Parts: sequence; C-alpha cells; structure tokens
Amino acid sequence: MNYQAQDYQPYLQADSYYYELDEDEKNNLEFACRPPAAWQNFYQGDWHCCLSPRPLAQQGWKIHLSVALGQEQGMLDLVSHYCFARLLSFKVTRSRRVWLLKNAKYADRAASGKFITIYPEDEGEFVQAVFDLAALLKDFAPGPYILSDRRWQASPVYYRYGAFKEIVKEISGQKCCCLQAPDGSWQEDQRCPYYYQPDFVQEPVELARNNFQVKGAEISKLTAYQIKEALHFCNGGGVYLAQKNGKNYVIKEGRPAAGLDGHGQDAFSRIKKEAGWLKKLANVPEVVDISEEFQAWIHAYLVEDYVSGQTLGDYVAENYPFYPEKRAAYVAKSLQIAEKLRQAVAHVHAQGVVIGDLQADNVMITENGEVKLIDFEAAADLAKPYEPGIMTAGFSDLALENYEQADLYALYQTIRSLFLPISNRARASWPMQDLNLRRYFSKEAADYLENLRQKLLPKCPLLRKENKNDNREKEVWPSLHDLRGIISRGIKADWQSPNLIKGDLPLLEDPDQRLTVDNGALGYGLLLARRGGPAEKKKFLAWLKKQGAEKTPAAGLFTGKAGLGGIIYELGDKAWGRLLIWSAQGSNDDLSLRSGLAGIALAKIALAAEEGLAKTAELITIGREIAAGYQKMSTAGLMTGQLGAILALWKLGKFLEEDSFKKEAKKGLDDLLEKDLVQVDQHVFLAEEGRRMPYLANGTAGLALVLAAIAQDEPKEDRYQEIIIQAAKTLDSFCSYMGGLLTGYAGLMLPDLALGRKKKLEEKIRLLNNYLLPREEGTLVAASRGYRCSMDLAAGASGVLLVLEGIARNDASLWLPLVQTKYWRLF
Repeated sequence: MNYQAQDYQPYLQADSYYYELDEDEKNNLEFACRPPAAWQNFYQGDWHCCLSPRPLAQQGWKIHLSVALGQEQGMLDLVSHYCFARLLSFKVTRSRRVWLLKNAKYADRAASGKFITIYPEDEGEFVQAVFDLAALLKDFAPGPYILSDRRWQASPVYYRYGAFKEIVKEISGQKCCCLQAPDGSWQEDQRCPYYYQPDFVQEPVELARNNFQVKGAEISKLTAYQIKEALHFCNGGGVYLAQKNGKNYVIKEGRPAAGLDGHGQDAFSRIKKEAGWLKKLANVPEVVDISEEFQAWIHAYLVEDYVSGQTLGDYVAENYPFYPEKRAAYVAKSLQIAEKLRQAVAHVHAQGVVIGDLQADNVMITENGEVKLIDFEAAADLAKPYEPGIMTAGFSDLALENYEQADLYALYQTIRSLFLPISNRARASWPMQDLNLRRYFSKEAADYLENLRQKLLPKCPLLRKENKNDNREKEVWPSLHDLRGIISRGIKADWQSPNLIKGDLPLLEDPDQRLTVDNGALGYGLLLARRGGPAEKKKFLAWLKKQGAEKTPAAGLFTGKAGLGGIIYELGDKAWGRLLIWSAQGSNDDLSLRSGLAGIALAKIALAAEEGLAKTAELITIGREIAAGYQKMSTAGLMTGQLGAILALWKLGKFLEEDSFKKEAKKGLDDLLEKDLVQVDQHVFLAEEGRRMPYLANGTAGLALVLAAIAQDEPKEDRYQEIIIQAAKTLDSFCSYMGGLLTGYAGLMLPDLALGRKKKLEEKIRLLNNYLLPREEGTLVAASRGYRCSMDLAAGASGVLLVLEGIARNDASLWLPLVQTKYWRLF
C-alpha cells in the first residue's frame, strides 16, 4: 500500500521516536455498545461490528448515519436499541479518536461521515428503516455530508446500494470489491466521493418520490464563476481554478462538520476565519489578495486572485540539482527566494499575525520570481500560545511556545528544505546534515542556513542544535565501523515491543506483517543471522517458535516461507530452515522477487548450492513458469516487477546450465530497457507509473544490480557496459527523499558495492548520515516519511545495517534472506 501523509497522523505520539498508538487513549474513548448475547460482537479495524442471529445478505441497500461531534454516544444509544429490537446488523465507528480521524482534513472523502452502517435484510426493511431512523434522529445536529451516498431529506440518514460482505474478483485485470448482477456477472462496488448506483438496481420508489434537496444559501454567487478545473481535493472541500469576466481566480471550499482539525473545528469555520485574516493582511504585498467570500448551499467559499507560478514544493521537485552540473544556478536563485520568503514572513508578523502552517506547498513562486503566501486557514495572533489544530510534520514542533516561534521554526525548515529536500528534518540530525551540505553540496547554502538560524535563534530557542557542541567545525563523520555499532545500539535500546521491533505503518496496520522480512521482525532476524551473537540468535529462534512461524501460509522471499527458511537456516536451525525453503510453493499468479516465484527460485538455488543439490526438475519447472509469464508483469522494478523475474531467470539458467533461460532473460532485459528506460542528460532511470525512479525496489539501483549480476557471471558480455556506467553515475546523487534500503538512499549504495566503486561508496556512507538521528542510547534511522523512526528492513535500521554490513564484507547480497554460501553468488 502506498501510504499518504495523512495515514501517519494516528501514530505520531509526541513523546515517541517511533510510530505507535496511544493505547490508553484508544481504550478509554471507545463508544459503548453491548449487543444481546445471541449476537456476534467483534472488532474489525476501526469498526465495532454487531451482527444479529439472522444471516447477513451478500449485498443490498445499506444505511449510513452521520453525526455531529459530541453527539456520537447519544446517537449510538438510540440506534443500537432500534437495531437490536429489529435484528438489524450494524457496525459503528469504534472510538472518538477514530471518528475524528475519519473526518479529518485529509481523510478518505468516500468514507468520511459514516458513523454507523446498517444492513437491512431486504428492500422493504430498508425503506422502513430509513423512515424510522429519520424520525428517531430528527433532533440531532447535521454531521458531515456523506459524499458517496444519497441523503434522505434533511436527516442524518444516508444510503447507497453496495456490498455487505467483501467479495474480491478480478475485473479487467484488476482485483476489486464486487457486486453480483442478476445475470450472475460481477461489477465493481465503486466507493466514490459522489453518489453512484449500479445499473441493475432502482432506488425504491417510496424514497425517490419523497426525497428533497436540503435547503441552504442561494448559489448565484458561485454559479457566476466558470469552474475550469479542480486544483486540489481534501475532505474539507475542494480548491478550484475559476474564471469570471475573463479573469482567473482560485475558489476554496469549506464543508460543514467535515475536514476537522485537531481542535474539532470544521473546514466551513476555517474558511470563514481565513477570509478574516486575509482582509487584515490586505496591505501585505506577499499575501494573496482576497476577492470575496460567500456561502452557497451549505458550503463556505473564499475567492482569491489567481497566482500564476508554482508552489515552492514543485519548484524544488522540478529543479533540485541532485548532480553538480546545475547546482550553482539553483543555489543562487534559491537564496533569492529564501530571502524573499524571510521578508514576507516578517511583513506578516508586523501586522500581529502569523501564518500558522507555513511549509513549501503553501508558498507560491510567481513567474517573475516573487513570493506569495497562499494559505492562512491556520493563522493566529502573533503571541498566542502554540496549540495547533493543523500542523505539518517536520515543519512544526509541539515544544514551541507561541505562534511566532512556530512561524520562525517553519520558516527555517522550509528554507532548509530548499537545499536538503529529504524526509528527515529532526534537529538531532542537523550537525551531520550541515557538514554534508558544506562538503558535498554548497558552502554558500550551508553558510546561509547557519546565519539564518543564528538570526532566528533569539526569538525561537528551539532552533538550537540538539547536541552538546554547537560548533560545526568540530563535527566529524563516523567511520563505517562506528556507524555499524551506534545503529546496532539504537535498535537494541528499544528492541522489545509487541511486534518485537518498532516499525513503519505496514506493521502497525497489519499484525500479520510481524513475520515478514521487509516490514516485520524477520528483517531484524536477518540482521541477527548476519552479525548477531549465539545468545541473540537463540533468543530470536525461540520467539519465532512461540509465534508459530512454521504455520505461515505465504511462500515468498520477503513475505513467507522462502525468506523465513533462509533466516532460520542462517540462525542455526538448518533442518527447520531447509524444510521451510523446500516447502515454499508459489504460483504463476505472482512471479515477483518480493512475494512470488522469482524470490522462491533464488532461495532454492542458494540452498541447493550450499548443500550440493541439483533439485533440477523443480527449478526447471519454476524457470519455465517465469519465462512464460514475466512479460505480463505490469511494472519494471526489482522487487515487484519484471527485473526481479529476469534476475531469477538468469540465475536459474546459470545454475542449471540452461541456455534457454539465460537467452530469455537477456531478451526480456533488452525489451525492458527499450520500453522503460528513460534518459535524462547523462543519467538513466526506470519509468514507474510515469515517475523516474532511482531506487532499489523500483528504479535504477535495482537495474544496476541485475546488470552487475550478468556482468559477474559473464565478464566478456559488454553489451550492457554503457548502461552500467550511466546507471552508476545516476546513483551518485547528493540525496534522495528517504534514507532506507528499498526506496531510499541506502539502496543506492549497493550497486557501488557490486561494481567495486570504493571512492563513491565512501562518500555515500558519509551522506547516509543525513537520515540518521544520533542519541546517547544509540543512533536511529528515520522511517519512510521521516516523521518517526523504524527498525525494519524496508525503510529502517535493519535495512541500513545490512547494507553497511555488506560493505564491511564486500557482499552486495546480504540484504536478501538467502542462505549464504561460498559455492554461489548472487551479485
């Protein structure tokens, strides 16, 4: 799953270095609901499910109830009593914390507002329940409008036709939740932020005939504008490009009771307040001009003059000089932008106002290079104590005392991101980052940042660097040996937790991820297999047995038996490890390195090589299945795409001395290079969903490793040498957004190791410090978004340590959970 910034909000506890839930808060604020004894009563994700003794239909008309903040328990009491009496199965949002998150600014618009879901048995019961519930709940204040449903009159009752049980089918090559039509065919159960009705059902006539549009303010002011396009959507409302009398405007929309901030304030209220702040700042030239504000239907609207240009975030994304060629020009222009932004903030503060949520995407750079501030929904008085309802992780800190300090801290972090656009913005990392900026990027930029910090420090003490010695001249890079030691100590300091390690979101969202290599505790188990002591290995094996690891149903290298077996074998239980690897059976539905046949093939080759076995028949069968299907894979990358399958096919051919497999691997590689390789100046990238990627999992680093594997096996093969050289140069980037193994900077180091580029490797070891958080107990590694840290393999400390261990041993394959053997080498 591709997690977005908003997905991390529930796990950002202020007093923790890691993503984790506040268990006390979760338990104390659950909504109370006790179904009768004969009912099924269980939790499923964010829902408390109450199923009556009657069988639950597969699909039908479902009812959703929306509720205003503060009235949740009262509505649940009435509705649950009604449902219990009529044997109506239902589910309810389990806690107030979940309800707030479900209706937050960046929550899923299609799911927002759904407090209770009711499952009538048939259409007659559905219609009766709509009438009954509307009457029962007539005195409740309006909750968030449920965009995916049709509202019943002016009530909090909404409905749509959909699945009661999740049935997943494949439609047009994509797996999706489905509905079954009367003719037996399957259609996607579309969960859209607008009302959608399948073509094989009709809304009951009693409802269609008697429903009416909820009255609100007249809409003529809104219809006076021509909406040209939506610039942005969130749960609080849209942002639109519009025209009126030939002039362009931006219209910001605020929905009532939706888009809640940390204070429970809705988007409607924030739009109203933002309009007031913009009027107060009308004479500040760097602030966007307000045209008008009004209400249309039940929404609030704010109209601003259109600013032609790009956000500061887009400017960095499009122009940042990862390579030296264009660095001087970028630094010169960016220093001008930084000064203009500093002055703009000073001009706003002179009016006694703060911006409140300053960050790169809330700053516009006009076509003539001027700065415009465009977002004041979190604005406040200058000296007000800092209690944010909206904040951007990395650009704010709850330790700030007032809003003036908050703006100055955000100003520094925003300007810092011009020169170091990475996920890790922790103050503890600044000394090493500044050292790298000065040495490998731009002395001028580093000097500017230090001078700016010193200027802001008297008003914002939190900008003091988090180390005992604030003199940058005395900072030195830790050695490879020291790095391995301090990161290892960082893991051990916080090792025990319910999941054994403290990881990234996949581990918190899905407990089954505990027994995966990439996101779970097995990544740390692999690390122990490579550098742990006997006692540590024994302890980890005992933990695996306690977890019932042998029962894991998955087979993949990073998700199941193939990888688990390799780790257990290396930890010392060779019989158990051997059994798991040989029992790993994949299918031609998944040919990937991560979870499918490619990874299983490599695991079996490594074990066979170590134990002097051929296992020829099984490996030939796997090779044939990969050869027959890999070109149908939808992506190109190493972990989940064609590159992983090509690597396995090549290694099968080499191990089995099957020239047909090697020939097919080269053909597939040639086709991939022609189709998916993108040339940018002297650099090459894989195109993944339209984006140019340098990473190990899905980009140039993965490609370089596959090419290195072929070059190692056939030194006389020179057809890929030019691409190898270009790929290596492409990976000589000053930074990447994240620091981890699979989609971060650590993974960029592996091709240097495989290709013997020692000098570049030394430089990257130093630059890796950009993503590390030093502390006395041991150094931590910033996780995938950088908001917190992680110990996992994919994005955290285990993956980084495995790369560093590989460098120490001159082995580019240590990060893979394969049996280590001197008789066979992957890279």
